[in-house]
Amino acid sequence: MIKDLFFDFPLAAFLIPGVFLFVLAGMFLHRHRLSVMQQYSKIVQMVMLPRDPVSTWVKGTLLCLTWLAAVLALMQPKGNSHYAPNTVLSTGQEEGIPTHQMQFILDTSASMQVKDIRNQTRSEYGKEIVDELARQLDGKSASLWGFAGQATRLSPATMDALFLRLMIRDLQINEGNVTGTSLINAVKAIQKEISELPQDRKLVAVLLSDGEDTENISAEEKAKNLRVLLDDLKTKFNDRLTIYTIGIGSREGGEIPDVLEQGQRIHSKRDDTWLKQIGESSGEYIIADQESSIEIAQDILSKMKKKNLEEWISKPNETSSVKEDMVQSLIYTLYFQYPLAFALLFLTIEILFPIVRHQTRSPK
Repeated sequence: MIKDLFFDFPLAAFLIPGVFLFVLAGMFLHRHRLSVMQQYSKIVQMVMLPRDPVSTWVKGTLLCLTWLAAVLALMQPKGNSHYAPNTVLSTGQEEGIPTHQMQFILDTSASMQVKDIRNQTRSEYGKEIVDELARQLDGKSASLWGFAGQATRLSPATMDALFLRLMIRDLQINEGNVTGTSLINAVKAIQKEISELPQDRKLVAVLLSDGEDTENISAEEKAKNLRVLLDDLKTKFNDRLTIYTIGIGSREGGEIPDVLEQGQRIHSKRDDTWLKQIGESSGEYIIADQESSIEIAQDILSKMKKKNLEEWISKPNETSSVKEDMVQSLIYTLYFQYPLAFALLFLTIEILFPIVRHQTRSPK
């Protein structure tokens, strides 16, 4: 059974519309042949074997299928990720190198129901990003939190990516049955998570929200409370904590469905202020506007790998063999040969398929 199917070269999908060029070229060639045939005398037309319309359509269809199968092979599909047999994953702890744990904190407030990004709700988009990150954990453990008025731990740290992805899909709006949005409580969830970790482990927290905070305090007081909390985190865990905040939603925003305030619809839009303050304190703020969830996830993963590489370079006592042991890549089953085989099969049938029908004439 194929699972987690994805592509090494998805941009090749832009070649799929090229099949319409085959259709247009086939129609043009058919009309050209008819016009040429009309130039011959009727005697020559009677002697020549007519082209079979069914054969023409069949050969054209086979060429189109050949093109589609070839493009699919070029996209290099793969899946069924697994580790090599008898592979022992090195944690790096023997050499004093901290291992990483990830924490996903997703906004589940009512405003995440707004459908203003990539023709889907903010909640669906955020779930896709977290799901893509969870799919590529590569042996790391991760926990899942949801927050609205308060933060709730939905899954403890686990290396079971399948379980984590199922929990992500089951996230509900206003998880924890507390309405509103409190980004301070989301940061406190990060504080709680890293405080429970051993000293030899690092935490990479990914906070996804539209940035709207509904706590009933002034902006000045909110900024002060956040600054105090973030400064405390930076002082205690600066070398062990990285926070990526992801702003979900558009600047224009939209109306929150099924929510009224004094009989009026509530308009919601992305607010970068608090997310930027949180992200830039110990990591980076990323705006998820129209990029795909895969692009956002890959951006975060590449930043993590770059930071890991910088840490390795800064350790002069590390040997190359130890560094190689620390990098564990998943093995994937390649599937490009299947569409490639179909492409060759379709092309062979097209070449061998007769162009004209043979007529048996009865003797006079």
